[in-house]
Amino acid sequence: MASAEKRVFGLDLLRAVAITLVLVQHAAELLVQVPEEWRCWIHFGRFGVDLFFALSGFLVGGILLRAGPALLQPRLLGGFLVGRWMRTLPLFYFMLALRACLRAAADRAPADPWRVLGSYAVFTQNLAWPMPAFFVESWSLSVEEWFYVLLPLLIWAGLRGGLRGPRALWAGAVILLTVPLLMRCLVSNAGDQGLDLIGIVVYRLDSIAWGVVGAILAHLRPKWWQSIRAPALAIGLLVLGVNYAFAGAAPWGAPFARTFLLSFQGLGMALLLPWASMVRAFGGDWWRRSVQYVAQLSYSIYLTHLLVAGTLYVHLAYPHPRAGMPERAAWVALFVSITLAISATTYRWIEQPALAARNRIRAYLAFKAALRG
Repeated sequence: MASAEKRVFGLDLLRAVAITLVLVQHAAELLVQVPEEWRCWIHFGRFGVDLFFALSGFLVGGILLRAGPALLQPRLLGGFLVGRWMRTLPLFYFMLALRACLRAAADRAPADPWRVLGSYAVFTQNLAWPMPAFFVESWSLSVEEWFYVLLPLLIWAGLRGGLRGPRALWAGAVILLTVPLLMRCLVSNAGDQGLDLIGIVVYRLDSIAWGVVGAILAHLRPKWWQSIRAPALAIGLLVLGVNYAFAGAAPWGAPFARTFLLSFQGLGMALLLPWASMVRAFGGDWWRRSVQYVAQLSYSIYLTHLLVAGTLYVHLAYPHPRAGMPERAAWVALFVSITLAISATTYRWIEQPALAARNRIRAYLAFKAALRG
């Protein structure tokens, strides 16, 4: 995690908005219990996840662009992967083990637990097939982990093939933009037999690639990137507004929604990045610190919130059909409070120690040195 001095407030603001959208959707579904006829209009969580995807692509794209030809060295390529894995895997494996233990305690363990948990451990639970009904929010983490592996390998192949400078990164980004879109088109046109393309890795890698395109443009054309921040923000919000309206009127199961609409959504998220990457602060110090804190906890919140919401919903038998809005609001406040408390604890005792340990791994230190060089 970047230090406080290196953090960009605008990007932290987008992270905070992204996790808030995810929380709003699941709170509305489980605790507020929005009527079924309105549920097609509360797909905020999908927008939040795609915003996380764009931010991840922007971060990773910038790192790989600075690394450049150093990625030809296997040790430095491994150092990049170690850096990403130490950021994401410790908390994920902890939550996976916790979920498995809770499921076993409830006597709802899968028939073949080791095979099931093994697929999650190597992120194949939704590689090219629908996500199982266990730890469902990890679908997006699978997309990110496979992207972290595939993009550097594509860059390495491009560098080996003679591409120089950012061209290897461009080539990798273009491949990861176009191939998932083509796959979605082919599967939808052939009839996908009910596959939920939104949650399958091979169909979603382009969502992160849009952020990589943003990173390339920001690094290669900084003045132009700065000049477009206002119009890009306006166009991005317009694109996302149209996407939201279309997805509400014609649900995500529609073929167009799962093919081109997903691409437009990724583009809309990427168009927010010029503005966000230029915003250093606004509002008071309390506001800045609050946004930064939520952004720091966003990964922990994402992996813990659905467990908290599900526990409140199932084990406390809420809500009562005749519960009023004040009571429902109180349960939402309880949900948010418990989620934040658990997330702060896991961030303090799992994420931060893992990041500290990362700085003692030689391959990662060598990769950081290559970035500085």
